[in-house]
Amino acid sequence: EQWPVFGVSWEDGMAFCAWKRGRDGGLVTLLHEMEWEKAARGTDRRYFPFGQHLDERWCNTNRSNPEGMRPVVVGEFPFDESPFGVRGLGGNSRDACLNDPGPEYPGWRLSCGGLWAAAGLRCRATDRMGGTPRSVSYGLGFRVGCVARLSRTPSPASL
Repeated sequence: EQWPVFGVSWEDGMAFCAWKRGRDGGLVTLLHEMEWEKAARGTDRRYFPFGQHLDERWCNTNRSNPEGMRPVVVGEFPFDESPFGVRGLGGNSRDACLNDPGPEYPGWRLSCGGLWAAAGLRCRATDRMGGTPRSVSYGLGFRVGCVARLSRTPSPASL
């Protein structure tokens, strides 16, 4: 339960979301790139989920562990937390995003976030990469989001 999901494809993430929707109901899907970035940057538009400056002791990158590069449990880098309390956005595993990068890369999907095997610059909250939906990477994972109902429209019978 403490490990991030990684070593999967975008299609794997979408399949998980479909399974979860079928089991629990509600709209569960991968995050759009802009939702992911907002979760990482907060309202102060920080460069990294943990602030304005990079310190590779604060998130899991290729230079964070004296024993060498490796994925870690989510809580191992407590400073890798966004203003909204989301953990691990700066390092450990990249997250597959719902949307594509645009017409210049047809059929591709985006991923955001830092990676345990990449340099610290990849930890920037605005960093993005792309790949095919079936590509499996040792550092690619996903996060799911669900649409919350903020209010209920009253039915005519209840008025």
